[in-house]
Amino acid sequence: MIKRKIIIKGFLLLTAVVLMACSKKPNSEFNKIKISDEAIESITKLEESTDYRFLGDFYPFIKGTKYTYEINYGKLKGTVISLIDDVENNRAEIIVDNDGNKKIKILEKNSEGLLGYIEDDLSKENDEFTKPMPKLSTYYIKTPFIDNNRWSLPGEDIRYISDTHLKLSLKNNKELKVIEVVTEYKEKNYKDYLKEYYAESIGFIGSIYNENGHITTTSLKTIELK
Repeated sequence: MIKRKIIIKGFLLLTAVVLMACSKKPNSEFNKIKISDEAIESITKLEESTDYRFLGDFYPFIKGTKYTYEINYGKLKGTVISLIDDVENNRAEIIVDNDGNKKIKILEKNSEGLLGYIEDDLSKENDEFTKPMPKLSTYYIKTPFIDNNRWSLPGEDIRYISDTHLKLSLKNNKELKVIEVVTEYKEKNYKDYLKEYYAESIGFIGSIYNENGHITTTSLKTIELK
């Protein structure tokens, strides 16, 4: 298990930031995300399926979908499994297993984007559809899906959409649109950042976390639709 802070700080996992100095941030680092050939094969088959069409949806809620991610921090590796356990109306309940540390993630789609929060108490499973989203819920992605769309997070952290022109190439020579979302952290004077990548029709496919110059990457390894 990776000892360092490699928990996906956002959505996961899956999060991103906004700051006046964002123009000084490095260009997209999407090429550092190493999506496995197995994942690309699976995504290609899903994209070709006539009953699987979610173009423009950067986090489809499909019950039973299992995402496996590989986390790399130097020579250290870890695994995160994200299972969409239940779906009701515009909400999804996701079981996130970070090398044995399990949490519940609740995501909600609304007119403003993808809202979510993490619940540490697994006993609350299946109870999260009946109550309002907590005040500390945060938007992982927010409309409109355009470059430089920014919003604030609790604690004065910043999140923004930094690139909407990325592409994920499939085995059939087709491409899926990918957006990059950046989160910058006030406690680090906005120097540390998390870059997250969402592919249309698929969801969260990877991230890059820069903590004081130390890089942790998260990359989609497999995706299974049961």
